[in-house]
This record gives sequence, structure tokens and C-alpha cells, in this order.
Amino acid sequence: MQALRCLEQGYEATLAEAHAKARGLIAETHEKNMAALNEQTATASKRFEREVGQSLERIEAARRQALGGLRDVTMGLAAEITTKIAGRAPSPESVSRAVDAATSAEAA
Repeated sequence: MQALRCLEQGYEATLAEAHAKARGLIAETHEKNMAALNEQTATASKRFEREVGQSLERIEAARRQALGGLRDVTMGLAAEITTKIAGRAPSPESVSRAVDAATSAEAA
């Protein structure tokens, strides 16, 4: 009976030691995984911020180009309309001044 009890105690001690070792390994693995995840998250965040910045630059460039083209179209239409109504073509300077005045009046 004594030998059986001694074996049980040895078994329980070994089992407790194995559990402690497993908990230690789990904690160590968790720490390593968290460190790797934090590093990957930081890298992804930097890449995301860079890509968003580049996208915003492209959007702004497209907007400026579209607005620049809009002014050219407006000036062309104003010149054509004036020619049809007045029977003669206005000077480019007068069309430019008229378009600038109209757009600044709209902005105000």
C-alpha cells in the first residue's frame, strides 16, 4: 500500500511538473506570437499610411487636372457663345477675365 501511495505521489508530482512546463511554454509562445503580431501590425500600418498618402496625392493631382480642364472648357464655351451671339470672337483676355470674375463670384 505504501508503494502504491509513493507511486501516486510521484505520478502527481510529475504531472504537476509537466503542467507547469506546458504553462510556461504556452506563455513563452504567446509572448513570441504577440511580439511578431505587433511587428507585423506596425509594418502594415506604415504601409497603409504610405499608400493612403500616395492615394491622396493622386486624387489631388486628378482634381487639379480636372479643374484645370474645366476652366479651359468654360473659356472655350464662353468664347463660342459670345461669337454666336455677338457675331464676332472675343479676345482671349476678355474671356479669361469674364470666366475669372464668374468663378470668383460663385466662390464668394
